[in-house]
Amino acid sequence: MTQNQIKAWPRILAEGAAIIVSILLAFSIDAWWEGREEDKRGQLYLLGLREDIIQIEDELGEHIDFITGVMKDAEKVLTMATGTDAELLTDSFSKTLGNTYSISSTNLSTPTYHDIINSGNLRLVKNSVLRMKMAKMVELLKTINDQYDVINENYWRHHAPFVDKHFVVSKFDWFSGTTTEFSGTTTEVSRERAKIIGKLPETPFNIDVSAVRTREFWNLIYDLITTHGDQLGPTIEARTLCRELLLMLDEEIGRPRL
Repeated sequence: MTQNQIKAWPRILAEGAAIIVSILLAFSIDAWWEGREEDKRGQLYLLGLREDIIQIEDELGEHIDFITGVMKDAEKVLTMATGTDAELLTDSFSKTLGNTYSISSTNLSTPTYHDIINSGNLRLVKNSVLRMKMAKMVELLKTINDQYDVINENYWRHHAPFVDKHFVVSKFDWFSGTTTEFSGTTTEVSRERAKIIGKLPETPFNIDVSAVRTREFWNLIYDLITTHGDQLGPTIEARTLCRELLLMLDEEIGRPRL
């Protein structure tokens, strides 16, 4: 090795080190930039989750009121069923019985969470407890939606045939007059329907009192109470979880990013 070659080694090593540092610096900048972009996307996901949960909490509150009303009306029907025959022939009994057959459809979902899962971006929600609670929320919403299917199926399979055979459906006050009630409000649709159709004619038929006095009727109404109760439990739990999630999301959204 010549003297000149020996002298060149420090320069070669310095140039090599500079190249390595440049590469590492480029990687670091790329990683830093990618981290910033992921943080921005993570924040957008958190904001989206917050909007979803706010809407879900409102819908759950309305649904809890609806289920509670149905269950109370069903219990009132059972109480009236043990009274006098005259009490069963009143419009009050028919309307209360009709209220027990009100069914509120549910389609509770979290679009943002499903987008996070489907896109493989769950890692962007960095709080593991938050991820766990969101998974629990999705499970509860599925239970609530599934229970609606049970209620609906039970109605058409067991209740509807009994109602058609023994009661006058028009006396239930469904779509009659000017009101169709949900959570105590009158809908614009029902008012418009009343203008077009008008009031339904009076029926000459009375309640089939003998049917009300049967074990079958009692079991059907009790079935309404239990199936709605099975939906009420997870609905209340889901609303409570909504409040926990909103507190966590507010904290995560407000937390400064490094």
